[in-house]
Amino acid sequence: MTFSIRSLLRPLRRKLDRIITSRGFLSYQAGAMDRRRLGSGDLAAFDGHDHILLRRHYYLPLPDAKDLASQRETELIGCDFDADACFAFHAEHVARYDPEFRQFPNSGPASVDDYHLVNGTFMALDGNMYYGLIRALAPARIIEIGSGNSTKLACAAIRRNVAEGRVASTLTCIEPFHTEVLEGLPEVSRILRSYVQDVAMDEFTSLEAGDILFIDSTHTVRPGGDVWWEICEILPRLNPGVLVHIHDISLPQPYPSRTLDNHWYWMEQYMLQAFLSFNRRYSVVWAGNFLMLKAPARMTSLFGEEYSAMRAAYPDSEPASLWLRVEA
Repeated sequence: MTFSIRSLLRPLRRKLDRIITSRGFLSYQAGAMDRRRLGSGDLAAFDGHDHILLRRHYYLPLPDAKDLASQRETELIGCDFDADACFAFHAEHVARYDPEFRQFPNSGPASVDDYHLVNGTFMALDGNMYYGLIRALAPARIIEIGSGNSTKLACAAIRRNVAEGRVASTLTCIEPFHTEVLEGLPEVSRILRSYVQDVAMDEFTSLEAGDILFIDSTHTVRPGGDVWWEICEILPRLNPGVLVHIHDISLPQPYPSRTLDNHWYWMEQYMLQAFLSFNRRYSVVWAGNFLMLKAPARMTSLFGEEYSAMRAAYPDSEPASLWLRVEA
C-alpha cells in the first residue's frame, strides 16, 4: 500500500483548520494565511493543541536541506580527545569490573529494578563505563539529571559496593518527568521532581573529587533551558576531581540521522564542543563514539561481546557516553 504526502498531511490540515476557524480566521484552505496577522493569543491556541505555528525563516534553529548537506565530521579543534589516555583511564578504573558487567542479561521480562543490556537507551560500552566507575570509585555522591536504565545500573553497582562493605553512594535523581523506574529503587536517596534550572546550585557546587554528575537531559538548546543551564552555569562551577558524564554525544560525527527523522533538533554536543575548545580545566577521560571511530579494533577487543549483542538488536546504535573530569 502506498501513501502520498498529501494524504499523510490531510489529518493535520483538518486539525489546523479547526483551530484557525475557532479563532475567527478564514480556513487556510480558502486562501493564504498571513502569519503576521496572528497575535500572541492566537498563537497560544496552537500551543494548546501541542502545535507551534512558525514561518520559515533563517533565524529558526531548524535545519534545511542545505544545512544537512553541509554536515561533516568535525576535527575537534582545541578539544583534547586522546584515545591512548582514554584507554589508560579504562584500564586503571574500569577494566577489572568488565566481566562483572557482562553478567547482566541481554534481555528479560520488563522490570522496574532489573537492568538488561539490550534496552534501547543505555546499553553496551556506555553501561560498562558507568557501572565500572561506580564500582571502582564508590563515590560519596551521584547526581543524575535524567533517569531511566542508567539509574537501574547505578543502583546495581551501589548494591554490589554495599554488599562488599563499601560506601553506599547517595544517589539523587533530578527528574521533572514521570518515570516509574524511580519508584521501585531503594538505592535512590532523593528524587527532585524539578527542572534542573530550579535546583539550588549548592547541590552541584558541593560535589567533591570522585563524585559523579550524570547528565542525560533533553539535548536541546533553548533560552532558559536545561542544556544551557548545565553547560554554562553548572559545569564552570564544579570542584576539581568531579567526574561528569554527558550522554548521546556522537562527536566527532554529527548527530545520527534518526534524530532528525524523529524531529529531535538536538544541539547539545555542539555547545559542549565549544565549551571544551581550549578549555584546560576539563579533560576528556572517555569518549565512546570517538574511540569506536578512531580505534575500532581496540574497542571491539575490550567490549566485543556486549557490543555485538547491542548492534544485533539495534543496528544503528553507537556508544554515546562522554566522560569528563574537572581538573585543578
